[in-house]
Amino acid sequence: MTSLESLPPSQLGENLDCYKSITDLPIKNWWDYNETRDLGYLLKTYKQITESEIEKLSIVYHGIMNEFSAEFGVDEDLKDILEQQIRIAMMKVAYMDGDDGQLTMIELAEIDLKEQTKMVNGMSFYEVKAILEKNMGFRIDPLVTTVMEYYSYIRLYGKKGK
Repeated sequence: MTSLESLPPSQLGENLDCYKSITDLPIKNWWDYNETRDLGYLLKTYKQITESEIEKLSIVYHGIMNEFSAEFGVDEDLKDILEQQIRIAMMKVAYMDGDDGQLTMIELAEIDLKEQTKMVNGMSFYEVKAILEKNMGFRIDPLVTTVMEYYSYIRLYGKKGK
C-alpha cells in the first residue's frame, strides 16, 4: 500500500482541507467523485478547483485508490472502470496533441464511464445502501459513513450471506 505520509507535504495538498484516506472520506463524496470525476469532492467543503489543486488532489486520489485496492481488492467492475479511465486519458492526450477527432470519442467514453459507475453489479449506490441498511439493521448516513466503513459493511454482509 502506498503511504501518503511518505509524500512531501507540498504534494499532499497540506494547504488544502481535503480527505486523504478511506478512513475519513465520506462514501457520498467517493460516489460523487466516481460519477463525475470532479476532484472537488475530495475537499471537505466542495468548490471548483484550480489547476494547482488538480495536481495535488490527483496525487491524493491515487493514494486513496491505492489504499482502497490494498484493503478491498479490485473486482472486475472496478477493473473495467479503471481501464475506461485510462482509455479516456489517452484520448485526451491525443486531443491535446491536435487530434480534434478525439473530442466526440472522449464525450462518448465519458458518458459510458458515468453509466458504468452508476451501476455496479446491476445496482445503484442507493440500492446497495438500502439492502445493507435492511439487513444490517441500521441507517447508513452517506455524509458521515466513510469509504472504509461502507465497504467493510459490504464485505461483512457478503460473508454473512455465504
